[in-house]
Amino acid sequence: MKYLLATSSIIEENVTIGDNTNIWYFSHVMQGAKIGNDCVIGEHCFIGKNVLIGDGCKIGNNCQIVEGVILRNNIRLGLGVEFTNVRKPSAKKKGKFLDTIVDDDVTIESGVVVQGGVKIGKGTIVGAGAVVIENIPEGVFVAGNPARIKKKDL
Repeated sequence: MKYLLATSSIIEENVTIGDNTNIWYFSHVMQGAKIGNDCVIGEHCFIGKNVLIGDGCKIGNNCQIVEGVILRNNIRLGLGVEFTNVRKPSAKKKGKFLDTIVDDDVTIESGVVVQGGVKIGKGTIVGAGAVVIENIPEGVFVAGNPARIKKKDL
């Protein structure tokens, strides 16, 4: 495999990194994560345990992608996008992390928060600063807090 890894990044055991992928400074990829071909992971990113990232994904600086997230192919994440993996956080009880799926060809602009357990449909655009708390159909533009459809049939 041929990929570029900045010397200050941390890659844990059992991580798969595809060809022509770049992982920039101070990023951390946890065990079991799989990153596809032709991806770019920006600086100061966190890729959680067992996260799946498809081919051709571009992840901006300061993104937090936690366990349970699946990014399919050709995803674009702007700066500071954050995913969660629980609905009702509690320091007392442990629970199963929720799967969050981002389908092919989705753009999520800067500063978006995506709550655990949602699916974002193919070809969707999520506007900057949106808070995604429910499933989003394919081919729409959403924005706001909470994210709502602003335009259909992109």
